[in-house]
Amino acid sequence: MTYSCSDFADGVVDTLVALGEIKGANVPADDPEGQANLVIPAIYRMHRSAVLADRELAAAFGAVDTDQARVEAAMVLMRKARTLLKQARARKTLARVRAALKSVDGARRNARSREIRSV
Repeated sequence: MTYSCSDFADGVVDTLVALGEIKGANVPADDPEGQANLVIPAIYRMHRSAVLADRELAAAFGAVDTDQARVEAAMVLMRKARTLLKQARARKTLARVRAALKSVDGARRNARSREIRSV
């Protein structure tokens, strides 16, 4: 059995619906132009989100040449995770991330002390 252009288009649309990037009810049936008008902006939005996330990670890890900088970069990411988990109402995981953040704060103080002593 061959894979047609229609199969490909259906696969792309179904994937974007499953990812929540477009709503299935908004997808016009048997209208490739209408589907493209819905799918292409969704792909651009996804790409833009990925690029922004990459930039955020690069900024967080830009100058991680010391233990203190590494711990602080981890704290940035954990705070972001805390915010997202709060929005997702993931209470149990959120509680664990909050506890981990307290522990990481101790690691940051420890790293700072080690750096001061080594100078």
